[in-house]
Amino acid sequence: MSDDQSLQGSIIINQEQKKYIIFLLLLAFIGVASMILGNREPKQAVDDSPSLIPETSISTQSELITDEERLAADLTEALEAVKGVGKVVVKVTLATTTETEYAQENQMNQTTISETNQNGSTKSTDETRQEVKLVMKNQNQGSNEPVIIKQNRPQVVGVVVVAEGADDLIIKSQIANAVQVLLDVPPHKVTVLPKAKEE
Repeated sequence: MSDDQSLQGSIIINQEQKKYIIFLLLLAFIGVASMILGNREPKQAVDDSPSLIPETSISTQSELITDEERLAADLTEALEAVKGVGKVVVKVTLATTTETEYAQENQMNQTTISETNQNGSTKSTDETRQEVKLVMKNQNQGSNEPVIIKQNRPQVVGVVVVAEGADDLIIKSQIANAVQVLLDVPPHKVTVLPKAKEE
C-alpha cells in the first residue's frame, strides 16, 4: 500500500464522527457569540419621568414642620403669659424631629432539618430565625401601644421671638432666658426683637 492510499484511509470520517464534529463546532459558535454579546453594554434608557421624592423624606419633613409649629405654639402661650411681654410671634427652626426609642424583644427560633441521601447517609442543617417584636402594653380602653424607652428632643437650629414688650431690655432678657430654659438652647441660638407698633 502506498503512502497516498494510507493517508486517504486515515482521513475517512464516518457519519457518527461528522455529527460529533458539527456538534462541537455549534457549541464553539454559541460560546463565541455569547462572549461577544456579553461584552456589549446595553444602552442606558433615558428616563423622562419626573423624579419623585421618597415617601419617607416627605413624612420626615412633615413631622419636622409639625414639631416646629407645636414648639412655637407652646412658646407663644408661655411668653404671652409673662407680664409686660404682650403679643408675640415665635418662629422655631429644627434640625431633627423627636426621636423615640421603643422597647424590643428578640425571639430566636432554631430548627434542625435532617435529610437522608440515597446512599443512606444523613445530612443535618440548622436553621436559625431571629424575630424582633415591639413590646406592647395594654391601655385602659383595651388598645395596645408600644413601650417607650427613651425620647430624644428635637435639635433646635434657632429661635426668633418678636414681642411687643421687647423694647424694654429687662423684658427682652426675660424672654431670651425663658426660651433658653424651655428649649435647652444656648444664647446665640435665640434672637428677641421688638414687635412693630400697630397703627
